[in-house]
This record gives sequence, structure tokens and C-alpha cells, in this order.
Amino acid sequence: MDAALEAVRACLGQPPPAGRIRVYPAGGDAAITGADGDGWSLVGRTGSVSFLLLDTDPGILHPIGWKASPSLLEQLSGLAPGPSRAG
Repeated sequence: MDAALEAVRACLGQPPPAGRIRVYPAGGDAAITGADGDGWSLVGRTGSVSFLLLDTDPGILHPIGWKASPSLLEQLSGLAPGPSRAG
């Protein structure tokens, strides 16, 4: 899981191809952010917990710590094309 989380963080320095990071409105100021890369997917909602899904662990949701999640989601959503609402 640590390697996958590092791959997620690497997206912040070198953004992935278009479509790999997505942001969807979730009512009010909330947003759902999704991102994926080789062997992993991340999904999280503003103000809630985020989960990392790994191809090596099918069917298992790996929660990302509460402290890291909001900042990571906000930064990822800033890389998504179009309007972003991860406030």
C-alpha cells in the first residue's frame, strides 16, 4: 500500500494523462475525487475518508489516514481538468 500511496503523491509533481484524475460534485461544497494509475485507484469525498484500491488486493478497501486525505484530495482535484470543487 505504501508504494501505491507514493505513486498517488507522485501525481502531484508529474500530473498523469488527462482522465486519470476526476472530480464530481457531491452536493453543497463537497466533491468526490477519483484518481487511478498502474495497479491502484483512489476515491475520496471532501470531509470524509478516502480509500485506496489495489489490483494486488482485489475487493479490499485500504483507508487513507484522516490527516493526509483532505490535503491529498484537494491537491489532486486541482490537477483535474475543468472546474474543481474540492473545498
